[in-house]
Amino acid sequence: WRTVFGSKGSVRSFYLQHDKGGGPKGQGYCVYRTLEEAQRAIPELDRAEVDGCILHVWLAGTELKQLRRLVRRGLTLASSPGG
Repeated sequence: WRTVFGSKGSVRSFYLQHDKGGGPKGQGYCVYRTLEEAQRAIPELDRAEVDGCILHVWLAGTELKQLRRLVRRGLTLASSPGG
């Protein structure tokens, strides 16, 4: 998954959530280095199929205050495969 998101820009961090049993929860977070990379990644990855899963990609925390904080640290995208 990190490779998929990394193909769209420089990934600062990437995290997939897992359930208590260690299985995938179907949700993850990707932080890009720049706002431009994140903005470019959204339309390219939203509704893309990866390993049989349809991705749903959007900006996490789109309220202006949160967005400014995220831009300072690298913009966060949320992804929920198939969800």
